[in-house]
Amino acid sequence: MLNPLRKKVVDYMKKMATIEWTPDDNFVTYNPGKGGCTSQLCVYRKGVTYFGPPYINGNMTNAETFNEKRVGAYIPFPGTEEDLDKIDSVAALKAIGGEILETSIQNAFTFPGNDCMGAVQIAWNSAINNNEKMQQLQFCKNTVPFEGACVIPVGEYVCNKEHGYNTDLICAENGEQVMARAYAQLRPGDAVTHVKSIKSNARHIRLVVGEPYVEYKTLENGEKIINMDISYVKLLDQAGGAARRYIKGPIKASMQEHEWKFIDLYKGADLPITLPELVSGDNGEENTYLEDAVIDTLFTEKKISGKIKSNRQIIFARAEITDGATIYTIKDILPMAINYKRSYHNPEYDLENLDFSCFNFKENTQYTFNLFVCTSGNEGKEINLVKDFKCAGEYRNSFRYDL
Repeated sequence: MLNPLRKKVVDYMKKMATIEWTPDDNFVTYNPGKGGCTSQLCVYRKGVTYFGPPYINGNMTNAETFNEKRVGAYIPFPGTEEDLDKIDSVAALKAIGGEILETSIQNAFTFPGNDCMGAVQIAWNSAINNNEKMQQLQFCKNTVPFEGACVIPVGEYVCNKEHGYNTDLICAENGEQVMARAYAQLRPGDAVTHVKSIKSNARHIRLVVGEPYVEYKTLENGEKIINMDISYVKLLDQAGGAARRYIKGPIKASMQEHEWKFIDLYKGADLPITLPELVSGDNGEENTYLEDAVIDTLFTEKKISGKIKSNRQIIFARAEITDGATIYTIKDILPMAINYKRSYHNPEYDLENLDFSCFNFKENTQYTFNLFVCTSGNEGKEINLVKDFKCAGEYRNSFRYDL
């Protein structure tokens, strides 16, 4: 029976992959690949249904926030349909140049999505009790399971620190059958990662979403070994090859499931890895709470103070105010990448970030205030941190709200 945490991770990854969205305008995203980002071109057409958040390095999002964050987050294609039809490669886009090229680059940093590490990180965060080490999983190189890393190896292969992050050297030193036995031990919710090789710095990580199929063969000497050409495991990834999938593939999704043969994983220098929490099954109990919260200043200064703290990733905070007749809502979605540093774990939220400046509170009017937060692992369900706090518009005395 599958560990419930593993199922939760896989279900969340698949939930992201199957989000349906349809753009209201044609638009293009092109990331030139500078500053550690992946070079990426995608063409999106008005009225076409796409699946899953697209491959984006800078503006990370998840299943709960994608459809809201994408509204108005792009510049519509400024050219003609004929121009759009010509864009089937970076060279073609650069040949057109001008405003079309400039807006395409801008869109790559304002439209929401996630990259390979972002997608796996978000899926992992959906289920586990986030520890501080999760913050270190910002680049694929941190997924090599050295001692003290956030991830641990699946199987009994050895990571020699002399090889650094060259996963091709690590695979070669361990050999085909050691790595094959490790691939055979993969379970849903684990991942395979390659970081760099002598020939390339191409990094990628993919989530395991199915049990491996393992077939053996017997050598002439009677030894029984894993047949790497037939054995395989099913993986789901946010693909750096999204442009090819979108533009030339029949399925309009950058996140796709594929079966990978063990021999291809070995040749691709993929290391099987997992999180300690998925092995132990220890999810920990969620601890989301308010610290030093002051609410009544909302009616005198149009702001509140204090912090929301959690041992999980905070996705958004939402305030709801009602005078008995009308309900007003202020919602703040936390960014999942800050200055393109790929910071996924947001365990703290400052209540002063909720902007109430647009409200005009009337004196001698009774208001009811509620504060909600959405954290990872709850499928978008909100936690009501402040419930039915009542205060009149004329109230002036200081009041501290404590849970």
